[in-house]
Amino acid sequence: ALPDAEPLPTPPPNFFTLPGCRMFDATVAAGDSVLDLSSECGVPASAKTLAVAIAILDPERSGALGLYAADGAADGATLVEFEADRPQNRLTYLSLPADGAQRAGVRNTSGAAVRVILDLSGYFE
Repeated sequence: ALPDAEPLPTPPPNFFTLPGCRMFDATVAAGDSVLDLSSECGVPASAKTLAVAIAILDPERSGALGLYAADGAADGATLVEFEADRPQNRLTYLSLPADGAQRAGVRNTSGAAVRVILDLSGYFE
């Protein structure tokens, strides 16, 4: 199980906006997986944290989605809780791995696949 949601981490001080861009739109299986966030959104390798809107669609069961840097631990995840048959939207920060790779770890605790959409609004260096 994931821990209770904690306040957003303090992001690095340099924020850069980008035109709205869909980074990810796919079904995420239950359990742990890694999302490839490399896209045509214009995020440089120097980005440390992303500012994203996350949408969780079509959840068959209640649960939570934890997002974290792919080289980090799930216990430090940004947590988005959701209920069965109710879409959930949230604005959040998503840390990226220290090696500059645009990957995120994700933990879906619902026991069923959910559709996840990540829309990018900017990044921090």
